[in-house]
Amino acid sequence: MRHTGTIALETERLILRRFTAEDAAPMFENWAADPDVTKYLPWKEYSRADDVRAYLKGLEEKYLSPDFYDWCIVWKENGEPIGSAGAVSVNDRLRSFSVGYCLSKKYWGRGIIPEAVNAVLKHFFETVGAARVSGAHFVDNPKSGRVLAKCGFKEEGLLRKNALDNAGNFVDVKLYALTDDDYFSSKNNKNR
Repeated sequence: MRHTGTIALETERLILRRFTAEDAAPMFENWAADPDVTKYLPWKEYSRADDVRAYLKGLEEKYLSPDFYDWCIVWKENGEPIGSAGAVSVNDRLRSFSVGYCLSKKYWGRGIIPEAVNAVLKHFFETVGAARVSGAHFVDNPKSGRVLAKCGFKEEGLLRKNALDNAGNFVDVKLYALTDDDYFSSKNNKNR
């Protein structure tokens, strides 16, 4: 693959960029401390802004790696950091990525995550050369499945007890994927 690392991406309403130390307070306030946002994530909500700062400090070194992808989603209208999207895992041999995302509750229902994920998919398929991108969600979070379907992912199956929730309980996961054939076929059909 032709890795780029986390470079800036832009959509009609969003800027996707690297996190910076200045994002600690808005990240804490907008989504990282909200149990409704983290309910279906493998990590618990943060209880202290200092812990978010420490997490962001750790990203500085990770951003040096060309195969690390973690974007801060910024709402263009007000410049506010409102969520994140990125690669949960990267497999160079299989040219594949697994994506994850989260968003501030006050921005739910506006189509923001599909817009961000589509920008990430475009980058992974058209620039980096991915053959496959997968996504998964806890079965109790079907809204995340609708996001993946909106982005062209196809449901591949149920993985029983395949993840731990943020309370340490085993949960079933639905797996979705999009291949380069799917992506470019869909893109060509839209251009007709």
